[in-house]
Amino acid sequence: MPPVVVVESPPVETSLDHPDVPNAADVWLEMVRGARKSIDLAEFYVSDAPGSHLHAVLEEIQRAAARGVHVRLLVDETFHEKYPEVPDAWAKTPNMESRRIDLRPGVLHAKYFVVDGADAYVGSQNFDWRSLDHIFEIGARVRAPHAVATLEKVFQADWDHAAPGAPAFRLDAAASEDKLDGAALFLGASPRAMTPEALWDLPRLVGWIHQARTRLRISVLTYKTKNRDGSDFHDLDEAVRDAAARGVRVQLLVSTWGESDPSVEALAAVRGVEVRTFAIPRFSGGDIPFARIAHAKYAVFDEGRAWIGTSNWEGDYFFHSRNISLFLDHGPAPGQLARVFEDVWNGPYARPLSH
Repeated sequence: MPPVVVVESPPVETSLDHPDVPNAADVWLEMVRGARKSIDLAEFYVSDAPGSHLHAVLEEIQRAAARGVHVRLLVDETFHEKYPEVPDAWAKTPNMESRRIDLRPGVLHAKYFVVDGADAYVGSQNFDWRSLDHIFEIGARVRAPHAVATLEKVFQADWDHAAPGAPAFRLDAAASEDKLDGAALFLGASPRAMTPEALWDLPRLVGWIHQARTRLRISVLTYKTKNRDGSDFHDLDEAVRDAAARGVRVQLLVSTWGESDPSVEALAAVRGVEVRTFAIPRFSGGDIPFARIAHAKYAVFDEGRAWIGTSNWEGDYFFHSRNISLFLDHGPAPGQLARVFEDVWNGPYARPLSH
């Protein structure tokens, strides 16, 4: 099996299921069923619903614990108040532990888990039943040894930081590269203050935008040049504008949640930039809050490089919140992501930004 596999979550009642891209619900079940020693999960929050795909995954994790697998769940402190049920229940279950981490003014926004220290999943999917059933998401299953080992170090540092009376935060992890049959994989992280400089993902992301020569395809939930405190964040926007100015064709796909932001409207007015928004029709079974959107976070640079992350393109995600990035340099994944992007961009759920 390849060391990196692109994974998606196609919403029900849509045409977004790509036959050559495995579904997250299936991949997660396979990973959990294969666990023998440990499952470490870092999730923004956990929101379950009976009968959902996530419910089946949560039940499988509990079965893993019952057969002796040590399960650790790390969630964000601020969202625990909204979704306490699963973390609190697991904290009382044999072979299961749960902790909450407080990163204010940021949050634990990363979404990943590591099985047996060797098999990892990173992507835009929250541990939310809607993410598997009603939201378009992109992630990757990773079995590249350096990337997985670094991810496990990030988890352990955050886990230790979440313990009562924990000492000052320390993450001892250097940037590393996995060579993958003519391709390379780099793992990055945020926020800047909690991440070694060589591991911080924003500079590499900006650098790859600057190195693009022909096309830049970006899919994010939101795109902003203002931080939540009102300060400016232009690192990514300036790089994107520079790309367009040197003749790179720039395509930005954002959700309807972010289409009216002045940053998006201003970028759409730049020559060489196309912006489309994405929304999925209402579910036949009724309205589902916070769903029926594209929540995926990925970018394709020319035809040979790709980024899959957990950050929206806003400054707070890179400077205040814990997030994870995968940088894929050649190999099959960038081309596969390019095909997914083109399908979504030209499909029935995307439309040009209306001014």
